[in-house]
Formats: sequence, structure tokens, C-alpha cells
Amino acid sequence: MEYIVYLIIALALSTTAFSVSLHTSIYRCVEINESMVMGLMFGLFQGGLLLLGYLIGISLENYVRSMAHPLGITILAFVGLRMIFESRKSTAVYRTYTDKNVKILAAFSLAIGINAFMTGLSLGLIGIRAWYQAGFLIFVTFVMSLIGIRMGKLGKFDSGKRAEISGGLLILTVTLVIFIQYLKIF
Repeated sequence: MEYIVYLIIALALSTTAFSVSLHTSIYRCVEINESMVMGLMFGLFQGGLLLLGYLIGISLENYVRSMAHPLGITILAFVGLRMIFESRKSTAVYRTYTDKNVKILAAFSLAIGINAFMTGLSLGLIGIRAWYQAGFLIFVTFVMSLIGIRMGKLGKFDSGKRAEISGGLLILTVTLVIFIQYLKIF
């Protein structure tokens, strides 16, 4: 059951990388080696920022012990809602990596990884181990980036926004499950 939750969170967080990859391949030709680099950078930044957030969350847990669970749940809910609202307001231009410059790709990867950082922070506060989660996230983000590039070449324009909304809803679902477990209803 634990691995299913890892997969759900990884799928949810990788939707932004999917959207950027999709829109990038719509607006310009992305070669196979470049798509591999994009997927790898997006995945490594997502996994690395998730672990960074997790380590910070663990270190803060002792200071906010009584409020750690509610704070972690609130941050996770914020991430889900943010993903939904961001997908609704930004246009494809803001999701497009238009240059082959590695520094720009790193900046895009950092921006995409903010949700992973916040998720890692909340997992650390809640006390859920994130080491396996980071591995799942790196792999799933890599694969989702490649799928996004392929779908963009096929002209699937609306898939990016739908994926981000679905990702936000998945994060909110996981948040609800953690909240119910925290309340010890089931």
C-alpha cells in the first residue's frame, strides 16, 4: 500500500514537468538526446528538492512537534490547490522551455521542483519517509517528461492543463487520506 501512495504522489508531482515537456515540443522540435536531458534534469531536480524539503521538515519537527501533523497536512493541501490554480491561470508560453541552454533548463527544473520541495517539507513534518518517494519521483518525472514530449509532437494541446489539474486533485486526495489517518477515524 505504501508504494501505491509513492506512485500517486510521484504521478501528481510529475504533471508539471509533463506539461512543460508537452508545450516545449509543441513550440519547437525537441531531439531525442535533448528530451533525455530534459527528463533527467526535471527528475533529478524534483527528487533532490523533495529530499531537501524532507530533511528540513524533519529538522523542524522537533520545534513544532504539537503542530507538525496539522502543519504538514496544510502545506500538502496548499501544494494541491496551488497546482490546480496555477494550471488554470498560466498560458502555454509560461510552460515552454524555448532555448537549448542548460542554465535555462536548470532554472525551469528548479521552478518545477518547488511543489516537490513543499511536498517533501510536509512529508518530513508528518513523519513519512521520503527516500523511496524521491526515487519514484525521479523515475516517474523522467518518464512523464518523455511522454509529454511525445504527446506534444502529436499535437495534444490540452493534455498539459488537464494533467496539472489531475495532479493537484491527486495531491488533495492523498492529503485527505493523511488527514483521516491523523484524526484516527479509520
